[in-house]
Amino acid sequence: MGGGDAPCEGPVHEVRVPPFSMGRSLVSRSAYQRFLEETPGESLPRFWCDSPWNERDAPVVGVSWEDARRFAEWAGCRLPSEAEWEYVACLSDAERLALGIESLFGKASQWLEDDWHVSYRSAPSEGTAWVDSPRSLLRVVRGTAWFHSPALARASMRCWDQPQARDDYIGFRLARSDP
Repeated sequence: MGGGDAPCEGPVHEVRVPPFSMGRSLVSRSAYQRFLEETPGESLPRFWCDSPWNERDAPVVGVSWEDARRFAEWAGCRLPSEAEWEYVACLSDAERLALGIESLFGKASQWLEDDWHVSYRSAPSEGTAWVDSPRSLLRVVRGTAWFHSPALARASMRCWDQPQARDDYIGFRLARSDP
């Protein structure tokens, strides 16, 4: 996973995020198990049998961006946009607690829908995912994982990884546009 230095966190820009819902927590292994049972042909995530990642309610890790997208589609949802994720991350702890949002920082970093861009220059202002055509070779990862320094647990922290990566520190959560 790359990125994370301050130059990729700007420039500051205003974004209007339309109504959306975000999963309260990272997708769990038990939810991913149902997906695996109902979609023959899906491969087991990397680290599926490894401790400490084999606890039923632990976040599923070792899934690629493509795996996360297929799960989201199966669940009738999508991956959050970078703007949506940051909007939730910028809420106060009390606001996130009231919404039941947990684990933005500390358990696993999270795949987002967006392609990686070095800066926010030319980023969409309506809160949608910033997707290139054709897709770029990297995807945005936000949040921090179990091994990151607490100093990195901030809303503006941005990273990237290759969409086929199956790391033990990247999971995902779901989002849905509200009517």
